[in-house]
Amino acid sequence: MNSNDFRETTIRVEGIEQTIRTERTSTVKRLEADHTKAVKAALVARRTEVLSNIFGPDKAAKMAKAATTFPACNWVDARKDFPKAPAGKPIPDYLVEIEPGHYATAEAAQSMGAEELAEEVLPGLELRRFSDGKNWLLCLAVTVTEEKPEGWHLGPLFKSRDRARRVALDELSGFDWTRSADELTADEATRLVVRLIKWREHVARKPSDAWAGEQLREAEAALKDFHGSDSSVG
Repeated sequence: MNSNDFRETTIRVEGIEQTIRTERTSTVKRLEADHTKAVKAALVARRTEVLSNIFGPDKAAKMAKAATTFPACNWVDARKDFPKAPAGKPIPDYLVEIEPGHYATAEAAQSMGAEELAEEVLPGLELRRFSDGKNWLLCLAVTVTEEKPEGWHLGPLFKSRDRARRVALDELSGFDWTRSADELTADEATRLVVRLIKWREHVARKPSDAWAGEQLREAEAALKDFHGSDSSVG
C-alpha cells in the first residue's frame, strides 16, 4: 500500500494519543477530505470529553467545535511553491514551511509527515507553531517538539509569529535560555517575567476575563516587589 492509498494522523489531547487512519476509496482529493473530517471529529470528541470536566456537555461540545478548525487544503498542490506570493510580503501564518520555499497547511504537512522548521529567536529559545495550527509557543530548543508539547515551554500562546518574536527579543533576551528546564524554573526572575507575559497575553485575548485580569495584577505586583527587594539588597 503506497502513501496515496491511506492517510494516518496521530493526535494528542491532554497527554492521550489517538491514531486516526483513513483508507482511500476513490480519488486522493476525496481521501484528503475524508481524513481531515475524521481527524476533526476525533479532536472534537476528545476535547469535548476534556472540557466536560469543567463545563456542561453542551457548552463543552460547542467550545470543542470552535477550537477545531482546519484551513481548506488541496494536498495534491501542497508541495508547490506558495501561489502568487507577492515579493516582500509575509507568508500567511496558517501555512507551514515544509522545505525551503515550499508551503502547506498544517494538516497537509502532518499528512505528508513534514515537520515545521523551528525558528531560534534567542540562543536556546525556539518559536514553534502550537498544535492548533494557529497560535505560537516560545519553548526550550532541547526539550520541546511539536509532537511532545508537554516539554518546558513558557506557557502563553501568542496570536502571531511576529508577536511572539517581538516579546522574546524585547523582554526575554536578558535570560540564559540554554540552561536546563529545572534551572530556569528555579530562577525566580525568569518565572516572574514569564508569568507576567502569560497573563498579559490572556488579557489581550479577552479583556473581559476578570479572573485573568486579577492574575495579571498579581503578577505585576510580584515582579515589582521582586525588583524592589532585589535592588534593596544591592
